[in-house]
Amino acid sequence: MPALFTPFASHHQSMPDDQPGSTKEQADMTEAIKQLPPIGQARHMFDHFVKTLQPTFGILHIPSTRSIMEQTYQGMLDGEQPTPTNLMLLFSIFSGAALVWSPYLLGQLNATQGEARAAFNTYSQLATSILEHPLEPVQPSTTAIVAIATLGHLLANTVGFSIKIGLLQTRCFLMAQALQIHRLDTAQAQEERRVKGCDMIDIEVQRRFWWNMVATDWYIA
Repeated sequence: MPALFTPFASHHQSMPDDQPGSTKEQADMTEAIKQLPPIGQARHMFDHFVKTLQPTFGILHIPSTRSIMEQTYQGMLDGEQPTPTNLMLLFSIFSGAALVWSPYLLGQLNATQGEARAAFNTYSQLATSILEHPLEPVQPSTTAIVAIATLGHLLANTVGFSIKIGLLQTRCFLMAQALQIHRLDTAQAQEERRVKGCDMIDIEVQRRFWWNMVATDWYIA
């Protein structure tokens, strides 16, 4: 981790490494949390992602995603353990911001180009490790699917359409099936939402994801 991207652990002492009875996944999560940038840098990186990558991707709902970031950091300050899904989403966003750094962003973070490149590698690897954790699989959710899609979008534009990207796309497809996103606009699904109610932001994000995945498939074909 680049020294300029100060580990969040230096600002938060409520989750020590040597907790009695800690499991391997708890230890892994604690190590991942230590790699988070402090909230000031996180906000700069989030804003940079919104200005640069979001227009090329368009899946995330920015206000609710920003709330996830703020609530995750506040929760950690309160001694709460963040969910792997939220961490994966944040690391995907931070890696994107580091990938498309600008002189202005580097000035805000007091960082160099080399440190930005190192931060991209660190954050993208952390997001991937959370997704691939053998003992704590990421469960299907809207947040999880957009986190994976964001990571896949970044890696596809850095390493190309490799086997790894294919595996991420397959993971997205299977998660979309589990969430019934492919049936989102059927008459039955619409009627069920009318009767039971729903989170319309969640529905719209799922719809954005689905058509992004379909369009990407058409483009590659």
